[in-house]
Amino acid sequence: MHPGAEPGADTRIADTRIVVFREKGSLFGIMVDELVEILRVSRSEVLDPPEIIQGMDTRFVRGIIRVPDSDRTPVVLDAGALVAEAEPLEPDKAGTS
Repeated sequence: MHPGAEPGADTRIADTRIVVFREKGSLFGIMVDELVEILRVSRSEVLDPPEIIQGMDTRFVRGIIRVPDSDRTPVVLDAGALVAEAEPLEPDKAGTS
């Protein structure tokens, strides 16, 4: 349960983050369950993804990066592929009058 949440409350939204990015001149946001950190890297640092990436839909993977002195291998998402597959959220009709 999210700290401070009412007992029985739906915490799915409270536990998510929205990552905002720019693609083709427009701003987009995607909801993620977890965000460890955001790294700024140059295109030359992005390596081709390995042949097998278990548990991931590779349509949205541009590549991976190596973090020096770490065993982490962050995945670089393909913003263009995400936008192409995006479904716009409908405004909450319950909140409008």
